[in-house]
Amino acid sequence: MAHVRNDWMARPGLVASGGRGPLPLSDLAGYPILSQGSRSGSGLHFSKWLRNQGIVFPRQVSSDSMTALLGLTIAGLGVSYMPSACFQPLIDEGKLEIVLAEPALPTVPYAAMYRNDRPSAIAASVAQVAAEACDFTRQFQG
Repeated sequence: MAHVRNDWMARPGLVASGGRGPLPLSDLAGYPILSQGSRSGSGLHFSKWLRNQGIVFPRQVSSDSMTALLGLTIAGLGVSYMPSACFQPLIDEGKLEIVLAEPALPTVPYAAMYRNDRPSAIAASVAQVAAEACDFTRQFQG
């Protein structure tokens, strides 16, 4: 099992923090929120977490395409949560910036899983290779 850290991200200058430090999560409600859809494990994970925080974003756009969310975020159409290490090159290039908010987003657990009720050496081997090859620091190539 691995855990992936996400941060709120936006086009540089879109979210004015005024040097106050992390924004209360509720302040992000003033911006369109670009979120992963219900077919995404991350989307479900963060949707549940936000609900538990008592946060409802009035202007929210969901997509099952990370590429689309990335493009909308870079274009300045809203704030999204993205895997930090994966998109670090875009932060370094000045295309994205991390928006500090409190509470911070929880990490997302990932696991390679397979059915255990039908023993298969191939399924176990594929899960093992996937777990070893998984690298959440590489930039997503849609």
